[in-house]
Amino acid sequence: MGLRHGANKRIVRDRLFLFLSLSLIFLSVFLSIGFTSQASSDSSQDLVFNRDLVSVRILQDGRVLVDETISFTVLKNIEQLPLILRNPTEGNSQLQALEYFGSDTSENFVSIPAYDETIAQNFSYRSSSTLRETRLTLNLPLSPGQHNIHISYEWNRGVAKRDTLAIMEGPMSSLPVGLVVAFAEWSVQLPANLSIEDMKSVTISSTPFIELNKTENSIIYRSQGQLTVESKTALLLTAPRSAFSTLTDTTSQKPIPERLEEARGQINLLHNRVRMRQFLPPIIIISSIFSFSIWLLIAFLRRLPWLHSKRDHSLEIALTPEVYLKILMDKKNDGRDILSSLLSLMTKRELTWEDEIIVWNYPGRDDFSNFTAWEAYLLQWLFDPTEDPNPVLAAQRLRRETRGLQKHRDFQERYKSFQELVLNDFRQLGWVNRILTVFKRLSFQLLGLLDMILALLLSTYARSGWPLILLLPGLLLIISGGKQLTFTKHGYALYREMRVYLRNISSSQDLISNNEPGLTDVETVISALPRAVIFGKIEDFFAGIRDLDPRRFHRAAYALLHVYRSIPLPVWTDGPRSPLPNAEEMAFLKQELATMEEQIISWDALFRISLTS
Repeated sequence: MGLRHGANKRIVRDRLFLFLSLSLIFLSVFLSIGFTSQASSDSSQDLVFNRDLVSVRILQDGRVLVDETISFTVLKNIEQLPLILRNPTEGNSQLQALEYFGSDTSENFVSIPAYDETIAQNFSYRSSSTLRETRLTLNLPLSPGQHNIHISYEWNRGVAKRDTLAIMEGPMSSLPVGLVVAFAEWSVQLPANLSIEDMKSVTISSTPFIELNKTENSIIYRSQGQLTVESKTALLLTAPRSAFSTLTDTTSQKPIPERLEEARGQINLLHNRVRMRQFLPPIIIISSIFSFSIWLLIAFLRRLPWLHSKRDHSLEIALTPEVYLKILMDKKNDGRDILSSLLSLMTKRELTWEDEIIVWNYPGRDDFSNFTAWEAYLLQWLFDPTEDPNPVLAAQRLRRETRGLQKHRDFQERYKSFQELVLNDFRQLGWVNRILTVFKRLSFQLLGLLDMILALLLSTYARSGWPLILLLPGLLLIISGGKQLTFTKHGYALYREMRVYLRNISSSQDLISNNEPGLTDVETVISALPRAVIFGKIEDFFAGIRDLDPRRFHRAAYALLHVYRSIPLPVWTDGPRSPLPNAEEMAFLKQELATMEEQIISWDALFRISLTS
């Protein structure tokens, strides 16, 4: 019992350390994401945009002339600069001029020509057009310092009419979406016959704008703070139709006053997104930490010895079929339960392992009353007496049974049927509280679904990738929720005892001590082999056998080889206790155990490959 409690204390200490470590890691990661992402984005920038000045001149014939000057600071050497000419709501945007001004151009704007592969060019631009925009790529080698780009373009049908009103709606920046400008200013010059008092305007932006220098027919809009360029960043103006000479009808069927109200609604949406983005980091951090904490807490609490059993369950663990213990410990279905069940059937003398094959000793058996449903199914599945009167299981036959897509699917279906029979028997043991298990699974899956819905909604609304972080804890809760088990008091005691058992499986001496006097040493190691197989601890188990003292190694090795490999026992002259083996016999036992270990590992790999490949 001392060894058992010592191992149990190590489990608690290790799990406590793991829980605290993971909690601190998740906490530090999520708390630092906001700072590190902002710092990395700032440090990785090659450009800082200082000003974006847009001058709009509306002509009486409905054309709109736009001059835009972009001032920026280069932090690192760059070779290219992207710009985008977005089309207005009505008409197209046509490039008129593209110029550069910097510290090395004697304070004069220098025209940037279109790319021409036939001549050498220090700088140039390439363009590609779509229905909505024209993309400009400036091949402009720039060194650190202050630089300016001047771009002129025309909206050929910038102003359109509907009923008695005229409308102009167009983008107010040529910078790519997502870039931030420290300062923006839009100036509007109306036709001479149109007064500012007759005009209505809406600045569509996530940044508020104020009106400045209003005159008879001109006005300036200046940003209050930095401007984030978005796809909807635009200026909308309405005026009387009579102020213009020739206008075309709008393509939109909506009345202009209704479009004006929609634009104001877009402003509210953009402003709400900005406010939402400010609160996203704490929302995501708190939600993620909450979800991860629930998952870690449940995983941690089930491993703590809150329920102290009044009796020792180690003997019950040694006598319980290992397939039930696998479900108890929530181990994945990898085919190891097939081989472990075959080994258990060998202890009942139902199967014999001869060389490279496994033989069913009683293929004509009709009475399976002494067997569980899954044991009977396993025998009739793997040793089908209708095909062979002397059925055997060999590696070649197993490969043949799983060769081809249809055969492989049939093999998997039969394995699922075998697992379902095991699970049905497991449910009758009373180890799991079904009501609490269903409640816990639904709670996990609902919380996970809530995280995923919240991630998608916030990401869509705020136009940010931040909320997608919630997909990770959401998926974790949904996937783990389907496997959650809530044990009864007895089931929890067995779960805790099984953790100690698995800790000690590499130490055969500890296993033997825990099971005494209920089981002898040879009974303990015989029952432990199928458990070592099903939990993937074959090497650990055989290493523990080799570490036994010579007398116990002698007994344990012969017991394993006799039960599982049908090697005859020696005649011991001192009754139940074997004498100390000589060197020749020790070498023989070690060699046979090594061969047995290799063959078990081979069968183990073969069953797992048969179910996955």
